[in-house]
Amino acid sequence: MVEFKGTKSSWGLVAKLFHWSLALLLFWQVATGISLHNMEFSPLKMGFIITHKFFGTLVFSLVVLRLMWKYIFNTHPKYENIPLFHKLVSNLVHFVLYGLVILIPIQGTFMTWLGVTALFSLHIAAALYHRFIIKDKYGVWRRMSFSRNKV
Repeated sequence: MVEFKGTKSSWGLVAKLFHWSLALLLFWQVATGISLHNMEFSPLKMGFIITHKFFGTLVFSLVVLRLMWKYIFNTHPKYENIPLFHKLVSNLVHFVLYGLVILIPIQGTFMTWLGVTALFSLHIAAALYHRFIIKDKYGVWRRMSFSRNKV
């Protein structure tokens, strides 16, 4: 019989599926993140960026679900024969991993929003520059406004 929840000797099917799917997704995210850093701008890079964002959101969602599963069902095998130092280091490593896997997607989302906000602000600043500083010398404001009147 398949044990969905953990037992004293096993994590259970659900926790194992969370673990290995997250491991594969994180491997993909690190590989694409490094590749994106080194790629020239191109349609291929844009496709990788979209995929990277999608999988980052998926990783974040799976980690939240994994933590909910872990704490709601307490599916945690007991290892009495492991030295205290190993348990402490294991807990620290898991804490850091969970922290990074939660914070990095949040940081990526924040950076995306920041970039969009910066571009939007630059666009508005350029429009106002054309309208009020150089008095629409090149007709940019007139071509984009609804008014047919000359500025």
